[in-house]
Amino acid sequence: MNKKKFRPSLTQVQVAYLHSLIRADYIATSSQEALSLLNIFTILQAKIETGSLKPSYIPSLKVKEPSSVESLSKELFKTASLATGSDAIGKSILAHTHTLAGFETKEAYWEAAYNKYISTEPLGANCTIQELQATKEHMYLNDLMTPLEVVSYEESTL
Repeated sequence: MNKKKFRPSLTQVQVAYLHSLIRADYIATSSQEALSLLNIFTILQAKIETGSLKPSYIPSLKVKEPSSVESLSKELFKTASLATGSDAIGKSILAHTHTLAGFETKEAYWEAAYNKYISTEPLGANCTIQELQATKEHMYLNDLMTPLEVVSYEESTL
């Protein structure tokens, strides 16, 4: 029988973390699946550490182009500010066109996403990708991550 295989792109920290999880699982359960994965990840980690395996790609640092909503928000802000001589209307327009509608600040949105994340079982089961990203940002800024999570988060956001 032909078994399909898939190849993820993982950082060195992620490989080390998965290796430690698989090893702990194998020690606890002695399952054949864990043993199979442990063999794969032990070899993978050794190749990475010795430099015999090169990265599949290195992400480039690109400046994100503003979305059409962000561009329109900025233009409306400028127009409202010029027309009234006040930033109050411009800020009001920005608040209503902001992608985090319903929250005064992005930090408030991040906190709400974190609260949703910790209130579900298993953790984050009902969260969208955007909410999970906001949760990570909140956890990072409020020292709620383990040192390994901090390293992984910093590597993924650079």
